Amino acid sequence: MAAGALLFVFLRTFLQAPPPAAAAPMVQGGTAELGKLLFKDYLLPFEIVSIILLVAMVGAILLSKKDLK
Repeated sequence: MAAGALLFVFLRTFLQAPPPAAAAPMVQGGTAELGKLLFKDYLLPFEIVSIILLVAMVGAILLSKKDLK
């Protein structure tokens, strides 16, 4: 029953979607522009994400550690 509902939603969405554009979008910039943007305009969110990832990594290490008692 659930598989049929998912199939119905998928097919309805697929049939209603617009066709893909023929021309590929122009890619502008590179790593230098991305670095300037990250460290100039988005410095605080970038640092917050780095702290969250560090805490998650330390937590994963501590949770995977075996008890040696």
